Amino acid sequence: MSALVIYFSQTGHTEKAAGIICERAGIQRFRIYPKTPYPTRYDALEARALKEVGDRLLPLLGNNEIDARRFAYIFLGFPIWYGMPAAPVMTFLNRFDWKGRTVFPFITFGGLYGRAFAEMEKILRTGGAAVKDELLLRFPYRKDLNDEEEARIQLMIVQWIEGIKRRYGTNIRK
Repeated sequence: MSALVIYFSQTGHTEKAAGIICERAGIQRFRIYPKTPYPTRYDALEARALKEVGDRLLPLLGNNEIDARRFAYIFLGFPIWYGMPAAPVMTFLNRFDWKGRTVFPFITFGGLYGRAFAEMEKILRTGGAAVKDELLLRFPYRKDLNDEEEARIQLMIVQWIEGIKRRYGTNIRK
C-alpha cells in the first residue's frame, strides 16, 4: 500500500524525524507550512503560537493540495505547542480527507504533552481514519542535538518503523 509522511516543523526536530522515517521506510514526504511564515525571533514566535493555540485559530496554509486518494498509510508528524498540535497542523487535520487512511502519528515535544494526541485523534477518527502506534519523541529545547541525543532519537524511530512493518506488512511504500 502507498504511504506518505506529512509533517510540520518549526525548529527542525520534526523535520529530522520525518527524514529518518522517509529514509528508513523508503517513502516520500509532504511538508505543511503556513502561508505567513512564523517569526524567527523566539519571543515573537512564542507570542504568535500562544495566540493561535489559545484562540484556536487555524492559519492559512501555504500548501494544502495533495491527492489523498493515493495514500493508504500516513505518517503524521508535528510538534506540540502549549499542549496542542501546532496550529498549521490543526488547519491541515481539519481539511484533509482522512477517510479510509491509517495514520501513524509521530509527535515531537520538549515540555508539556497536554491534550495534543487526544485532539488529533478525535479529528482523525471523526474523519474516518484509523490511528495506530503513535510515537512520542521528547527533544531538548535547543535546536542542536548532541551525539547521544541524536542516536537515541534515531533508534526510537527505527524501532518504531520496524514494528509497524512487522504488524502491518512490509508493503508500505511510495
